[in-house]
Amino acid sequence: MVLQKSVSQLISAPSVELNDVSMSLNDVTMSLNDVSMSLNDVTMSLNDVTMSLNDVSMSLNDVTMSLNDVTMSLNDVTMSLNDVTMSLNTVVPFLQYMPLHVSVK
Repeated sequence: MVLQKSVSQLISAPSVELNDVSMSLNDVTMSLNDVSMSLNDVTMSLNDVTMSLNDVSMSLNDVTMSLNDVTMSLNDVTMSLNDVTMSLNTVVPFLQYMPLHVSVK
């Protein structure tokens, strides 16, 4: 009877240790899953930041395009003013030689 009890204890002891190992491995697996979920959260946050930065970049590009349009318009105004100046420079010398006619009645 004592021998049978000792053999039974020897057989059950590894089983308990294997259960402990199995539980420890399950704990490690759960921890790794938690780490994986955290890394996925970080990845999602970084994707959100990237999307926001892309939105800012697009907005800045729109502003740049608008400023380029304003610059082009100002260049057009400058060219028109230069044309007016050239025309006046052409006409004014002739005006100084034209006699003024004043008529008094």
